[in-house]
Amino acid sequence: LSENVRAEYQQIFETQKVLITEEIHGINGKERYSETRKIPIVEDNQVVEIVTIMRDISERRLADRAMQESEIINRSLLQNPRTGIGYYDLNGHLILFNEQAIRYLGGRPDEYIGKSILEIFGSQAGAEYMNRIQQAIQTKKTLSFEDHVQTTAGKKWFSSFYTSIPDIDGSITGVMVLAHEITEQKIIQQELEKTTLLLEEAQKIGEFGSWDWNIMNHQIWWSDSLFEIFGHDRDAGIPPLDYDQWLESIHPDDRTALHEIIQTAIEQNIAYEVEYRIIRQNDGQVRTIHEQGKIISDQAGEPERLLGATHDITGRKKMEKSLRRIEFAFNHSADSIIFENQHGEILYANNTACKKLGYSHQELLDMKISDIDPDWPIGGDFEKSWNQIKERGYRETESRHQ
Repeated sequence: LSENVRAEYQQIFETQKVLITEEIHGINGKERYSETRKIPIVEDNQVVEIVTIMRDISERRLADRAMQESEIINRSLLQNPRTGIGYYDLNGHLILFNEQAIRYLGGRPDEYIGKSILEIFGSQAGAEYMNRIQQAIQTKKTLSFEDHVQTTAGKKWFSSFYTSIPDIDGSITGVMVLAHEITEQKIIQQELEKTTLLLEEAQKIGEFGSWDWNIMNHQIWWSDSLFEIFGHDRDAGIPPLDYDQWLESIHPDDRTALHEIIQTAIEQNIAYEVEYRIIRQNDGQVRTIHEQGKIISDQAGEPERLLGATHDITGRKKMEKSLRRIEFAFNHSADSIIFENQHGEILYANNTACKKLGYSHQELLDMKISDIDPDWPIGGDFEKSWNQIKERGYRETESRHQ
């Protein structure tokens, strides 16, 4: 016999009392608990025999451990300084709550204990909360909600969870409600949504769009305005989901060159800037795009994402083309054409004016009208002449040049 067993028997002989011990055994990788009762048989005030009874108490011990762990968890929840907790019975009466719940509600604990949820929150909000309790009881699922609640400290945002609580036989006894204030997060979220909305509106007005391409899986995220630029219906759920589909939107004459520019940017981990044409999906229009892209690398320095901004410059291109035509017409006109500002400074002179006056373009741009026409009004007379032009839209004069 081991020393421990010898000591146990010695104790029984001396005390003549039942000795109860417990042991933990490892069987097939699982813990098993056994209880041993050593019962002395006494005759003439002496122990003449010891009866040993052993039984498996694993289920009881595991249940005790689970109960202890549950008590620890419940105690930590109730003492949680950031989460308000309330336990309601099946009829919606508040049975248990922690200190944080009272801080959220305001007032004293005795004002709420045993009260119905309708009495605590009023008929309108209380009815909604009672409906949630009933849903949690019926579905036996944890339900989550966000609420804007009037408290003693003003309106606050709360995230709440409703969980039905069963007893040992599985019958629902009530519902535990956990509430956590998220006012700060909600304000940040609302500001972010507002900023995002303003950014989207600014992008639509400026015909800008932004995108984020995951290089690893080729998935692309588009801003709302980019859908409009490329002629895709976002609500129809048919955006280009990957790089190859997006590349199909590019004008065939520009597709290869654009692909090479992007691949070079990825291989060399550099930014790029490019102009190209697209064919809009919804109407087949050809649009001119100016795009800038920047590589975002992972911790190892390898390209991970490509962020970019896309600008529809079709209108600008058309205007530039029109201005070039106008400039061509001015430069090849048989008449002298000179633009001046309200200070008499020359802003533009066509080829004919340069030839007739004997000056280069740059020389004329450095001069005033009065430098080439001694009779041109200056000072107050020029201001009077300028106002006449603004009122009438024109002014006819005869001048001599030096």
